[in-house]
Amino acid sequence: MARVSFFGRYLSQIPPQGLVFLMVLLTLYALLFIGILRLLPPPSEQAQDILARINTSLHLPTLEDARLLREAAIAYSGDSGGDGDQSTGVPIPIIALLSLAYIGMMTFAIPGSLSLSILAGALMGANRALVLVAVVSCIGACCTYTMSYTFGAALVTAIWPQRLEQFRREVEARRGRLVNYLIMARLSPVPNTFINVASPIVGVPLPTFALGTILGTLPNNFAAVSAGERIGDMTSLKDLYSTKSAIALGAAFLCSALPLVLHRSKSGGGRRREDDGDLNNGKLA
Repeated sequence: MARVSFFGRYLSQIPPQGLVFLMVLLTLYALLFIGILRLLPPPSEQAQDILARINTSLHLPTLEDARLLREAAIAYSGDSGGDGDQSTGVPIPIIALLSLAYIGMMTFAIPGSLSLSILAGALMGANRALVLVAVVSCIGACCTYTMSYTFGAALVTAIWPQRLEQFRREVEARRGRLVNYLIMARLSPVPNTFINVASPIVGVPLPTFALGTILGTLPNNFAAVSAGERIGDMTSLKDLYSTKSAIALGAAFLCSALPLVLHRSKSGGGRRREDDGDLNNGKLA
């Protein structure tokens, strides 16, 4: 009963235009997804045979599942002939479906975007997949931002009242360097979902939010697409942590943190302990 009363109070606070916005968004998303599916030719027997070997019971995805899914997608790409992207060999509708699924997962905080990042790396290679994942993850985060701005303030305030107030104080204290702060927040243990829904409520501008999201998620995205590129040669999950992978991930981390380093080198280290202390002490976690 307590859970029902909680959501009842929340629903009563949603403005009618918020519900209309959500219904329109879901309808457009479903129609677009169905439209792209209709553009795809049916898979060949080879692709169907590979898909049939995937364990469909409820379990955590394994390395073998990911490898079979990659083989099925590659087989399907070969079946589609010349309709694919010339730079990747992957049919454009498959790239569109992958992108749309990623945006939907990010928008509604559905687990599984990491698996799609790995699949993108397996199909397109690390470099092209990194660009795609960076764009679609940013779009998904911005959609969450927009929904929270439109009608989500009541729910966010009800779920995270203390965390939201703390986030508001930290944003107000860093108005002149919000991009740097958002980058560090993305790299810290602060949940990305909270950052997405709380940012519009505390007054983070959308362009600043988008830039901080792209740069702050770069290391994790790079690690995922790089793993996907090597998935055909991997024998176990331990292969993800090779020396080459660690060096590449460190380089991606430095690229993300570069704006923060440049800002601090100009303004001095007076506030460095304050920023790092807030995030590392878990004030938002």
